[in-house]
Amino acid sequence: MSSSRTTLPEISRGVRIVREAAESAGRDPDSLRIVVRGVVQAGRRDDTIPLSGDWDQIRAGAERYAEAGATELFYEPNWDPRIGGPDADPRAASELGAEVLAGLAPNG
Repeated sequence: MSSSRTTLPEISRGVRIVREAAESAGRDPDSLRIVVRGVVQAGRRDDTIPLSGDWDQIRAGAERYAEAGATELFYEPNWDPRIGGPDADPRAASELGAEVLAGLAPNG
């Protein structure tokens, strides 16, 4: 599991290191689960956050994590100050959280 601040190049590097170590230890590197925590900021695009912007941009960002070697993506909306910030309105945060779940649902 990665830090929410880990960049895509750092993820790629980490995946390569872990898979090489697994292979050196006689394990199948393709059987490893690579779980990555990705910061979600719905509705506003920030080029430093792959999972930001509209739903199509966020899905494209998820593909970038897969290209970096992630096998699973943990969507982390709590870094969005509108949800996890100290001044976040609980009702608005709940509504935005529900919007994120609906927007990222498999058929959403």
